Amino acid sequence: MSFGKKLANYRSRAGLTQEALARRANIHTHHVSDMERGKRKPLAETLARIRDALNLSLEETVDLLEETKQPAEVGR
Repeated sequence: MSFGKKLANYRSRAGLTQEALARRANIHTHHVSDMERGKRKPLAETLARIRDALNLSLEETVDLLEETKQPAEVGR
């Protein structure tokens, strides 16, 4: 699963809209949208803000950064 899809899942699990996450992380809403659509990756400082805004553990933060292949993609 991509970074963007994982970010959207963590955000949704936290019950936040893109706008609410952007406010909490002190970033622009279009940055959240771009990240979730796979158009950009966060800088380290932005990732730290997102981590704090979503109250992610270290394990969840590492998971967010790891790209995982879907079963249909394995072996391609």
